Amino acid sequence: MRLSPLLLSSWLLASSGPAFRPAAAKKGGSSGGGSGGGRQPSGGGYKPSSPTGSRPSSPSSPSSSYPRPAPTPTIRSPSGPIPSTTKSYYNPRPSYKPLSPTGAPTTRSGGGGFSGASKKVLLGAAAAGAAAGTAVTVAAGYFLYGGRRSSPYCRGTDADRFLSGRCPRGTSTTNHECSAQVPLCAIPESIRAEWDLGPTAPPAVDVLFDGSVCSVVPLAASNGVETNATNASSAEVPAVVERSAAVDGVVGQSGLGNCVDLIAASGGCGSYGTGNMFAYDDDVGTCGCCASTQVTQLGSGTNFSSAVYRIYDVNFDNLGGDAGQGRAAPTHCISGSTMFYPRRVSELTDGTLDDVGGGEATYACECGPCDECGTAGPRYVDWSGPFVVSDNLGEEESSSEQSPRFDPVDACLCGTAEAEVCDAYGTLSSAHSLLGGTGSSFSVQVTIIAAVAVLFAGRR
Repeated sequence: MRLSPLLLSSWLLASSGPAFRPAAAKKGGSSGGGSGGGRQPSGGGYKPSSPTGSRPSSPSSPSSSYPRPAPTPTIRSPSGPIPSTTKSYYNPRPSYKPLSPTGAPTTRSGGGGFSGASKKVLLGAAAAGAAAGTAVTVAAGYFLYGGRRSSPYCRGTDADRFLSGRCPRGTSTTNHECSAQVPLCAIPESIRAEWDLGPTAPPAVDVLFDGSVCSVVPLAASNGVETNATNASSAEVPAVVERSAAVDGVVGQSGLGNCVDLIAASGGCGSYGTGNMFAYDDDVGTCGCCASTQVTQLGSGTNFSSAVYRIYDVNFDNLGGDAGQGRAAPTHCISGSTMFYPRRVSELTDGTLDDVGGGEATYACECGPCDECGTAGPRYVDWSGPFVVSDNLGEEESSSEQSPRFDPVDACLCGTAEAEVCDAYGTLSSAHSLLGGTGSSFSVQVTIIAAVAVLFAGRR
């Protein structure tokens, strides 16, 4: 094991979120999530958009006497318009999402990597009885869960992610025409009504350092909160947690969520001056707050059994609604997937109904076969669900200098009558608000050039 101490500066620790080293770009057909570096959002957001272009010159113009190349479509980013073929965290097109050096998603939660195409993963030489060149096919529509539903192994190689059984992933329906678009279903009001939007909701998680460990502080007693910890009350040794039980619709298991629950029940990591850093090892189940900001890399970047994370409280303002609408639950989930969400549980105490928190629940996101999927456009996705968050919240958590917490992806709504328009040259999708109304500035102009025909689509 090669030791390479990494020290976070006090400036980074004073920030409200994690710092990331920019991940190296890698060609691929998936959308992003992971580790990288930069400053925190300044509060000025931006809105990603479908590719846009400029209206060509009028046919009557002298300058149009000779053929001209079509204008390069552009997308919006925090630093201004960029070509739609640019590798960027903020490019909603799956094939132009940057990946980590090992091919992992690069959102702060570590989730994402959606692909509308199937993927072949070669079995390693160590695979028992496997012939040379044998591959396992991962079905189309796959994505990785992020946040507390992720795992250190999700940060590793394709074999770590798809063959280890330790990187939770889900699958969407794939019956719609535009396979690169994430298909969305409306979340039933009965589920939204029990969504925990208060302080009793479980905390969220960002990944800070892949394949790394820190010196772990033994956790205090869990105050009677039930977890899978085997020694949560020990004052001398770190806590050890078990992996979560298997969940229908989810391939792979991790104990990261159990670790987060244990840390929260023990008072959190805020008192150690490390910016709420903690470590979790999926091989042995070690879980605890980091005693210092010193982080050690494992195995020269080849061992991904452990990672260092940050725990933080969820921002519920504008989670599922526009500014000024108050707190509201998200409105859409990914068709065919299993969605995790915080469920509110109330108890009657001395005549008063108090929210006590019910932890996480799951919902099978289904709305039929979704063979028709229209109203295409970019939406912000929280891959810890996964579910769509409002444009306002997505903008607030955006910064030009670090990867986004909520992933802007090209998506469509199942069952809508509008014809499917795929996001590709010659057929560029337009963006539409999930929330309706005119309050959103998620505007877009789309230029399609075909036999001197120009189509402008927008939603202002």
